[in-house]
Amino acid sequence: MFVIILFVVKKIIPLLIIFLFLFLVQTTHAQEFKPPTERYFKAEVIKIIDQGTKDVVGHQNFYQILEVKELEGKNKGKTVRIENAGSPNVREQKSLKVGEKIVALELTDYLGKKSYSIWDRYRLSFVVFAIIGFFLLVVIVAGFKGVGSIMGMFVSLAILMLFIVPQILKGEDPLLISILGSLIIMVITIYLAHGLSKKTTVAVVSTFLSLIIVGVLGTFFVKFLNLSGLGNEENFMLQLGPSSIKAQGLLLGGIIIGALGVLDDITTTQSASLFILFELNPANSPYWVILNSETIIEEVIRTLAGSIGLILAVPITTVIAAYIAKRG
Repeated sequence: MFVIILFVVKKIIPLLIIFLFLFLVQTTHAQEFKPPTERYFKAEVIKIIDQGTKDVVGHQNFYQILEVKELEGKNKGKTVRIENAGSPNVREQKSLKVGEKIVALELTDYLGKKSYSIWDRYRLSFVVFAIIGFFLLVVIVAGFKGVGSIMGMFVSLAILMLFIVPQILKGEDPLLISILGSLIIMVITIYLAHGLSKKTTVAVVSTFLSLIIVGVLGTFFVKFLNLSGLGNEENFMLQLGPSSIKAQGLLLGGIIIGALGVLDDITTTQSASLFILFELNPANSPYWVILNSETIIEEVIRTLAGSIGLILAVPITTVIAAYIAKRG
């Protein structure tokens, strides 16, 4: 009996104590330690407590100690102190005044301790007024066509955000999706901006054929030059995400969508010019006479000059940048 009691004291009880200790520690950690969280909120500067410069590793850096008030959410009206740190050479840009609105960041660490920092100035309210002013100006100046253009812009944005981007993120072929999206955008926006007419239909058909040429040429040069589509940081970073996005198709899709914005302006202007010329040409002059007119030649030269400038801008910039960079 004594042997059994001695065994329990020496072996079982220490094990029970260790188990109980580990259980309590685990429970305490589970209750006290939480994953860090972050929260952005809009706030207004209500008081400048202190400002000046302080020494940071031998440099005099500008700073402000501010009291700000939250403007939205469940913590509306709550005030916190935030340091606005900068440097002397950007003091005027970084300094904040009483009444200015900011975007602030609240960080909560794993112990529940909160810290605050200034993320940026709040600018959306001004942007909204600027956009409304722009729309009003377009409607006043352009009338019904202005309304159509604005509607077309919203349609384009909706197609990009609700169709093109989601489909590409799902792993669909970016080239095919960009072509389909561009065709939809082209038809809707051109007719909304310029109305139903023969010259508008001509512009739509011409833009469609031009897009096909852009797509064929773009595909040929991308394949011929073995362009992977990973030449910029954004496309490269997309390959690191969970979605499998074809970078080469994304490059071609960008070429097509980018060309659409230029092509619709060119085709609608050219189509309208030709129809006006035929209206002013009751004698039905030969086509070469019409093509020789100053109106047509102006558009051709304007397009050629602009395109040549765009083409030469790349090698010119490359040569100058390489020369300056090499000289140090």
